[in-house]
Amino acid sequence: MIPVFDGEPHVSGDWMIVGDVHLPTTDYELAARMLKTARTIGIRQLAIIGDLMNMDAYSRFDNIIPPPPFQAEISAAVQLVGEWGDWFEDILMVLGNHEHRLLRHNVGRLNADWMGHILEAARGVLRLSPYSQMVITSGGETWRATHQANYSRIPGRVGSLLAQKYQCNMITFHQHHVAKLRDTFNRYTVIDGGGLFDDNKMAYVKLTDNTSPVMARGFTVLINGTAHLITPYSSFTDLSVLLAGLSVQRALAA
Repeated sequence: MIPVFDGEPHVSGDWMIVGDVHLPTTDYELAARMLKTARTIGIRQLAIIGDLMNMDAYSRFDNIIPPPPFQAEISAAVQLVGEWGDWFEDILMVLGNHEHRLLRHNVGRLNADWMGHILEAARGVLRLSPYSQMVITSGGETWRATHQANYSRIPGRVGSLLAQKYQCNMITFHQHHVAKLRDTFNRYTVIDGGGLFDDNKMAYVKLTDNTSPVMARGFTVLINGTAHLITPYSSFTDLSVLLAGLSVQRALAA
C-alpha cells in the first residue's frame, strides 16, 4: 500500500518554539534563557523544529577539521533534553535537514538506539514526528512552524511565500535569520526564528571567509495567538520588559 503523507502534527495552546539547536555546537546560555523564559511565563509545551543535532558523522560534505563524534552529539542531546524534560510536559520534535542526513544513511529508517537515549532522558514527554512541520492553533490564529527545504539570503522571503501557499502565519527555520514581518499581501505574520546554535563553534562558518549572511540566533514564544521573537541582541529584544508583558498577557489569557 502506498502511504499518504498528510499527517503532520496539529496542536493547540501556548508554546515555546526553537529550532536549529545544532548540538553540540550550541549557545547553551541562550538555551538556558529559553528555559528560564518558559518557567517565568509558565509555558509547559516545547516545539523543536528540526536540527536538534548536527549529525556531522553522516554529512555528505567534507569536514575541514574532524567533527565531534556522533556519541558526543548524543551525550549533549541527552543532557539538554533532560533539562527540558524536567520542566516541559510536552515536547514535540519534527525533523530538519540534519536529521535527514541520518535518514539517508539508514535508507529512511530512524536508528532506535540513539533516539532511545534521548527519549529516556526526556522522561516520557518527548514525541518525534517524521514530518518537518507542525501546525499550532493558538488564540484563534493558525501558525505553521517549519524546517522547510527552501533557503533565501533575504529574511522573510521564504516565510512570505509559504504563508501565501498555506494561508496561515509562519515560523521558519533552516535559514538562520531572525526577522518578524508581515507577508507580501499583509495577511499573515512571518517569523524567521534564528536558532539556538553558536556559529563560533562551527568550523565551516568561521575558518574561511564567505559572503553568506551572518547567522542569527533566537527563539519564539507563542501566547494566545501572538508570536514573540526573542534574541540575544539588546537592540532587538529587551527581555526584562518583554517578560513582564508576556506574564501579563499569559495571565489575561488564562
